[in-house]
Amino acid sequence: MRILCTFLAVTIVVAISCPINLYSQAVGGIVGIITDPGGAVVPNANIKAVQKNTEFTRSTTSSGSGNYNLPLLPVGNYTVTVEAAGFRVASVELKLDVDEKRELNFTLSLGGVETSIEVTTAPPAINTTTGTLGGLVNEQQVASLPLNGRDITNLVLLQPGIQQETNGSFPFNNFFSGNGNRGTTSSSYMDGIDTTDNELGGVQFSNFNLDAIAEFRVLQNNYSAEYGRGSGTIVQLVTKAGTNGLHGSVFEFLRNDKLDARNFFDPARKTPFRRNEYGGAVGGPVWIPGVYNGKDKTFFFFQAAGFRQRRADPVLFPVPTADERQGLVNITGADGKPDQLRVPVVSEVATILNKYPMPNQPNGAFGPRTFQGSYSIPIDRNQFSVRIDHRFSERDSIFGRFAYSNNAQPSTNSALAILDPSFPTGLRNDWRNFGLTHTHVFSATLLNQFKLGVIQTDEFIGPKRIDLTTATFADGALQAYGPSSTIFDLKPTGYSLGDGISWSKGRHSLSSGGEFRWVRGSYFGASVGGPNGFYNFASGIPLPVAVPSVSGKNDLAAGDPSPESVVSFMTGVSSFYQRSIPYPGFGPSGGGFAPFSLRRWHGYGYIQDDFAVTPSFKLNLGLRYEYNSVPNEVAGTLTGIVDSPDFLGPTLFRKLVLNPDPIYRKDFRGWGPRLGFAWKVLPKTVLRGGFGIFTNLPLSQTADQQGFGFPFAGTSAATGLQFSSTPQPVSGLPPIRDLSGNIVPQSGDTKTIPANTPIDIAPFGPLLVNFTATNFQNGYTVSGNLTVERELPFDMALQVGYVTNNAAKLYSSEWPNAYTPADPDLTPFSLATPGLAEFQLTDNHAHSTYHSLQAVFRKQSPRAGLTFQTSYTFSKAIDNATTVFNGPASDSAALQQDPTCWRCEKSRSSFDFPHRLVINFTYQLPFNKASALPKRLTQGWMILGIVSAQSGFPFTVNSPYGTRRFGFSNYYGTTATRPDLIQNPTLKPEGQGPDEQLFSTETINDAVNFGQKFFGVPVVTRPDGSIAQANPGNLGRNTFRTHDFSNVDFSIIKDTKISERAQVQFRTEFFNIFNQHAFTTPGRTLGAPGFGISTSTVLTSREIQFGLRIIF
Repeated sequence: MRILCTFLAVTIVVAISCPINLYSQAVGGIVGIITDPGGAVVPNANIKAVQKNTEFTRSTTSSGSGNYNLPLLPVGNYTVTVEAAGFRVASVELKLDVDEKRELNFTLSLGGVETSIEVTTAPPAINTTTGTLGGLVNEQQVASLPLNGRDITNLVLLQPGIQQETNGSFPFNNFFSGNGNRGTTSSSYMDGIDTTDNELGGVQFSNFNLDAIAEFRVLQNNYSAEYGRGSGTIVQLVTKAGTNGLHGSVFEFLRNDKLDARNFFDPARKTPFRRNEYGGAVGGPVWIPGVYNGKDKTFFFFQAAGFRQRRADPVLFPVPTADERQGLVNITGADGKPDQLRVPVVSEVATILNKYPMPNQPNGAFGPRTFQGSYSIPIDRNQFSVRIDHRFSERDSIFGRFAYSNNAQPSTNSALAILDPSFPTGLRNDWRNFGLTHTHVFSATLLNQFKLGVIQTDEFIGPKRIDLTTATFADGALQAYGPSSTIFDLKPTGYSLGDGISWSKGRHSLSSGGEFRWVRGSYFGASVGGPNGFYNFASGIPLPVAVPSVSGKNDLAAGDPSPESVVSFMTGVSSFYQRSIPYPGFGPSGGGFAPFSLRRWHGYGYIQDDFAVTPSFKLNLGLRYEYNSVPNEVAGTLTGIVDSPDFLGPTLFRKLVLNPDPIYRKDFRGWGPRLGFAWKVLPKTVLRGGFGIFTNLPLSQTADQQGFGFPFAGTSAATGLQFSSTPQPVSGLPPIRDLSGNIVPQSGDTKTIPANTPIDIAPFGPLLVNFTATNFQNGYTVSGNLTVERELPFDMALQVGYVTNNAAKLYSSEWPNAYTPADPDLTPFSLATPGLAEFQLTDNHAHSTYHSLQAVFRKQSPRAGLTFQTSYTFSKAIDNATTVFNGPASDSAALQQDPTCWRCEKSRSSFDFPHRLVINFTYQLPFNKASALPKRLTQGWMILGIVSAQSGFPFTVNSPYGTRRFGFSNYYGTTATRPDLIQNPTLKPEGQGPDEQLFSTETINDAVNFGQKFFGVPVVTRPDGSIAQANPGNLGRNTFRTHDFSNVDFSIIKDTKISERAQVQFRTEFFNIFNQHAFTTPGRTLGAPGFGISTSTVLTSREIQFGLRIIF
């Protein structure tokens, strides 16, 4: 306790008196104990570590207990030398990796200092110092393993317990579900500088030039107190630094469809595909002839790369038939016989119907309306980075790096692009990161570091044009026609400043530090309606005109309900029209979006003690505290709620206010204790483990969502409007008034709006808004593992462990405000806030559990030319909400079908994959033994591969109706109501039916025709017999799963020396070499065309890539 108190005092003094920096950076450490031949400790021994190629040097002395610690060493190759009076000099060469705490013990031999012993040590087979679980990917693996798209995130998936999770709304982030944690809880660091996305978490810069990466490490469980903000996976990327020699490379990778196999859904002819990846990297000493020679002092490293891709992905979607373009719609008459309606098609709709391509797959997933085609989607990326390292002296060194990347993808939806290239959502992302680190050595046992970081993102998501409205179809009968209605422009910038010190005292290796991060951002956008607006066409809408039938037996009179959405569209009458616009005083008059600005900050501090209790037992003790401020909108124009309990009640929301202050209450409960241990129970066996509490801080996106609705982007909605391809007038929105009738803002300046100004919402009709619960708070995860590692012969090791996570108060969404007519027990809620629609409320109702058995069998040393790692995970992930907002992982995971029953949502997580196996290997072929052949021909051959196999994706079957629990409309038109399960549906027997069909034909026919054999929908019908609503069914979330699938990526590399300092590398890479096809989640809405049938594949078809590198 005295040591900890002293260390805290030293921390405060150092933080005040010198430059500051964060400890978590691209460094490692060496620890150990010095003994004599009899096992007695050797105090006051001199230990020196010298980095090869740069001559960077760090020294220390052993304590009275014989222990020593060399912390905060830059990663790289070192020579470690030990000298002590009366003993021979001992010297060891080793490679130190990022975030590694290498245990290096010395037993000195008696003799004079003029004699020495030199040893080269291989990477340690087992971890003997900490209870942290993680994995390292070294430079050779980064540079050589077959990575599709040269994307380093593929290497993260080599570790056990990790699944990739993407986010459909913000596609620039890479999310990983690590050990049952949400992807938004993951973090990333580049050279120790935090590069985590400012809005959603996740890994940025995943396509960083591989030729500029030294290595990276993945931390998965029970990491030390210096890491936090979330409980998920941490990715640490280390860029290459310059050395005393000039080194670098240039490269070109080429792919096209001539080398690839046909995709399962491709037509008979392969769709066009072109990809080129090119770039280079160079590093060395800074040398200006006659001016400056930076050898041993100043180094640079520069890289640049480009990516160009044109791919025509296959797509299936429904289009009108030739008859329907003439107004002839097939129906089944009252007598059960086929018939046709002669629908009078309005002229503007007739023009649109003829702009659809003609159907070409009469027996496809959408029946006679099926069209199969492709569209070449362009993707362009550019990047560069520059790094400078300088050493002032053995006590002071500095490092700085700037990195830039841009990503442009004009189209993300092939179906919309086929209709019109200006319709799809396009993507643009610019990313910048700057980092500066200064290291100062006070003494052999006390070091300090300073870090400054900046991460800036500029993201735009939206279509090229917004001057046309969009036609959508509630039953999916036709592909939507018109520009995408989703538009976002996000410009967040994060600034970080931190400090960390490291102090060695006897058997204690202590570190302490903290960071302050300030984020400011400008935003605008809307997720519902967009500035152009959209029409929704559905069945059941009263027809504006009479519609005769061909037989004359099934005529429909004006006012009769439309039998399907296509008929409604032909007559031009919609169920509703919706458009996003700002309210008067909150944006441009006449339409458009108003930007808003958010400010927030995050701070934390930690202390960590790695205590060598005995030479064979290490204890890791840590404590972390962090706080995340409540976001603040600088103009005071967000909306919020007050007087809200955390459960449903008749006075759910009493007030809607402008400029809520605070948006939600402050939460100071950010404590996170950590405990880990490593016990060498036998000379080659270690038992490791520990547990920790990890705070999951609120996402910045939570507050952002409140700015994408009222009043910045209010929604103008009307029912029964006649279709028009031009946006409807938006001048009818009334001004916002307070409860006294005064217009807000009175002066026209929103900054004058007082905090928590109640407003009158009665004039607006149902408002579509996003709120954060006022009792919103931090979530947390209790995480732990118990792992056994055993060193095996031939440089191999086996690791087996139990890994668990239990998360509570995770962020979730609910929709607490019901429409009339809802069930009687929900009617009071709709009466309490009649001016609000089914708004989305972000709260803390979610929880999750994860249990797994994880095994790793590896060989890290390249002895005999072979290295490999086999990772296997057997796991179970359960939650009641996988995401907060919608995304591809949200198969009903963010939408509960009953707002009063969160326990009804408890089921498999959307990233629950019980089995996952990943094998990666590199093998240097022994052709050089063929001495009769030229060495240039026989030397330098290597084969590499990544083999993976895993369980299929869980998914949910839904009914097509809104739920009576809410009323007729719900979730912005999205249904999450599940049917009743009458009996388990059957899967398609092997060899029967098309490969893309999951369920049996019997199940599909029953589901499409609303039979009652497998699924039942407890519906409520209107007097005319049409279906109005549905009650929640008893079917659970994620009840079904797609088929298991596997993949093999393989590459062959040939290195050929062309001089002493240069070589040429030619490589051929095969992705999905066996051309296996696994299918994505099939259609899952009862009654909809394509139920039980997939329309795309998880894996690409076999792709072959050629690469050429010149290395010098």
